[in-house]
Amino acid sequence: MPIDGPALRILVIASRFPLASETFVRAQCAALVRAGHEVDILSLSQGDGAWSAGDLAAELPARTRCAHLEQPAVQRIALAPLRAAAFARHGVLAALRTLDPRLGWRSRSGQLAAIAHALAAPRRVDLVLAQFGPAGLVAIEMRRAGLVHGPIATAFYGFDLTRALRRSPEIYRALYEEAVLLLPNSQHLAGILQANGAPASKTFVHRLGIELSRFPAVDRHARTSPPIALAVGRFVEKKGFEHAIRAVAAAGEASTFRLRLIGDGPLRPRLEQLVHDLGVAHRVEFAGWRTHEEVAREMTAADALLAPSVVASDGDMEGLPLVVIEALATGMPVIASRHGGIPELVADGTNGILCDERDEHALAAALVALSDRDTRIALGRNARAAVERDFSADLLATRLVAMARALG
Repeated sequence: MPIDGPALRILVIASRFPLASETFVRAQCAALVRAGHEVDILSLSQGDGAWSAGDLAAELPARTRCAHLEQPAVQRIALAPLRAAAFARHGVLAALRTLDPRLGWRSRSGQLAAIAHALAAPRRVDLVLAQFGPAGLVAIEMRRAGLVHGPIATAFYGFDLTRALRRSPEIYRALYEEAVLLLPNSQHLAGILQANGAPASKTFVHRLGIELSRFPAVDRHARTSPPIALAVGRFVEKKGFEHAIRAVAAAGEASTFRLRLIGDGPLRPRLEQLVHDLGVAHRVEFAGWRTHEEVAREMTAADALLAPSVVASDGDMEGLPLVVIEALATGMPVIASRHGGIPELVADGTNGILCDERDEHALAAALVALSDRDTRIALGRNARAAVERDFSADLLATRLVAMARALG
């Protein structure tokens, strides 16, 4: 992909990198590299994900430095003077600031010194791109300390605007003042941001991106076996998997779907017990955790995605789940809740079916409706076009760079 203008120097800040559950961050970094930009990644703590072929092609491991903030505070504090001294060879004032207790608890706890150690020298960049709101707050403190110089953009994806604001409504005031771009991934999250005081002039919806080549459109016309509905994600309340299981039971034999649950998490024992209690073990399968590549293969064999997301009791909710984008990219219809940013992509009766949150009878009716192969194919035919238009990682990287250049 040719560069429209000079290459930008971009520092991406992530709380943990790479993460198995945040492939969209890697897709964005790889797309920026493919576009010819100078991309470095600061991971505040160690990630849990394995590098994919696309990550390796973009040389993301070599571009990533980790501050290891997961280390015990006692260890960080003990190492802080040595780390500051090493950093002083490249920036004396910034090194001293990493130890200045007046800069707050990140200095007192040795976090700023650990970040300085990871960076090795002060960075002057064209854009600091923080992934999730909390990383944006770290970016501000890094800039105040002189560890990085450049405009800050912060992307928001869900919990960082729902659960975080419920716990601390004032948490992002500094970001609203000092960041130049606030990038929620849906109109729904943009509304939450602005209701919380974010300036409309800085707030722009910037979608999650996927590498379209990894999720090619699938021809499902010739299938004769019982259809498979996938539900993918961590087994936590906001995913709504309990309601998916109850919907399968409510639909009964009127639906030919088999539900395949991919993932794991704290609610797994409860969900397994529910399947047993409802007598649907012959129609619900727990497939366990799968890598991103394995999920992509699972989607080629499936016929619909079930995403019955809900607002959790602690206020946590989805922005626009990546799995919905990926499923639609394969030409698969989606049954989902009217939740978060999902209705911004899933159009009821066009490329999927939308239901109210926790409405298990509506979910069951949707499973019955899509048990008809022709209906599934008709909805799936419309699925990929919206993804190609608004969710290509390469296209979104181009849009992001255009916004960054407009700042200057």
